[in-house]
Amino acid sequence: MEIVENVGKGPNRLSESPDATLPAVIPKGKTRPVLARIAANIVTECNKAVRKFVPVCLHWSKYKGDAGLLCNYYSKVAESGKMDIKFSPVKKHCTNLLQKGLQQCRYLLKKKYFDIDPNDVPKESPVPSMNNDECKALVDHWRHPKTVKICVANKKNRSKVQYHQSTGSRSYEVHLQNLGDKYKGKEPSPLDIFKECHFSQKNGFSTAVKDAIAEMENQLTIPTTDGRCKTEIQVLSEEPSCRTGEKRGSAKLQDVVKNQHDQKVELTSQVQEAEKKWIDMEGTIDTLTKIIQQQS
Repeated sequence: MEIVENVGKGPNRLSESPDATLPAVIPKGKTRPVLARIAANIVTECNKAVRKFVPVCLHWSKYKGDAGLLCNYYSKVAESGKMDIKFSPVKKHCTNLLQKGLQQCRYLLKKKYFDIDPNDVPKESPVPSMNNDECKALVDHWRHPKTVKICVANKKNRSKVQYHQSTGSRSYEVHLQNLGDKYKGKEPSPLDIFKECHFSQKNGFSTAVKDAIAEMENQLTIPTTDGRCKTEIQVLSEEPSCRTGEKRGSAKLQDVVKNQHDQKVELTSQVQEAEKKWIDMEGTIDTLTKIIQQQS
C-alpha cells in the first residue's frame, strides 16, 4: 500500500493562511461538516494520518487502551489540517474517520497481500507504521477458520444486494448537493433521487434497477379504487420485487428515497445558513484589515 506524499494540500489553499483553522462547523445531530469542501479536506487529512502514523491492529480496543497512540493521531491531524481538535464534535468526527480508515487499510492489505495467495504472504510488514509482529498477528487472524467462514458468509450476503448505489464513497447528502442546477431550480422528485443515486456513468442502470424503475412508473399510471393515481411516495412505500419473484431485503425502497429527500431539504437550508455566516465573516475580516492598514 503506497503512501502518496503530495496529497492534502487543499486545506492550506482553503484557509489562505498558515496559521488559520478550517471552519469545521458540525451541526447538532450531524456527523460531519455541512460544507462538502471542508468535509472532504478533513477526510483527506485524517486518512493521511492513518496511513502514515497509525498501525493496523485487529481490534478497536487496542487503540482505546493506548492513549498515546490516539494522542499521536489527533496531534498529526491537528497539525496538518489546522483544525481545533479539542472541539468535541470535531474530535468525535476524526475518531469515526480513524475507525473507517483502519477498516479500509485492513481491506486493502488483505486484498493485495492475502487474497491472491494466502501461502505467499510477505514475512516483513509492507506498511511502515506496523512492525512484523503486528503484521503476523493480522495474517494469522485472516487464516483462522472462523474468519474464513465469516468472509465467505459476508461475500454471499453481498451478492444478494439488488440495488447498488452509485455514489461511491460520497454520502447521499453530498451526492445530492453536487447535483447543482441540474433540475433548474425545481425540486427533484423521490423517483428522480432514486435514479440519481443508482445511475452509473460507465454502465448506466443495472438490470434490477431498470426493473424497479419500470415497475414504479407503471404503478404511477394505474388508478386506485377512488379513481386517482398513486403518488410517488405511495409507490415507493410498496416493497418492489424483481423478475425472479424474490422480494428485496429488510431496507425498503421508501426508506432509502424518502430519507434522501428529507436530508436534501435539511442540508440545503443548512448550507445556505453556513454560506451566509461565512460571507458575513469575510466582510468583517476585510473591514478589520482595512482599519489595520490605515492605522499602520
